[in-house]
Amino acid sequence: ARITNIYEGTTQLQVVAAIGGIVSGMSANGHLRAFIDQEMAKFSATQELMDVKQGFEEIVSLYKEVKGDIRDELAFEVVQSAARFFLGLLMERANGRIKSDVKDHRIAMTRALNLDSLAILQANLVRMRNAENPVQAAAV
Repeated sequence: ARITNIYEGTTQLQVVAAIGGIVSGMSANGHLRAFIDQEMAKFSATQELMDVKQGFEEIVSLYKEVKGDIRDELAFEVVQSAARFFLGLLMERANGRIKSDVKDHRIAMTRALNLDSLAILQANLVRMRNAENPVQAAAV
């Protein structure tokens, strides 16, 4: 039981360390937004990745509006959503450079990841939208 507490504390510290950079980086002139624009200009993104990006941006926007103690509880969802989006972005970008017989397999894996990410981001969006009303969130 003691090791679980240590790991949970470490995870929360990592979330706290990442959340500020994500939120400020996604501002209109933020470094993270600039990086996304720069990287996505290098390849033709799939619709799935564009949907994940849109969900991630909405999650960050909703998080900025949250006030009070619940903000700390929702930070994990923002960091998780960022990680899922960036993983999909990097995989899609790398797929354009593959010229071997495994390319079709990699594209299928990337599509599966992005579809899985969409589901996770949708769940995170529900949690973010219902942050002020936990009873309603439990019913969803």
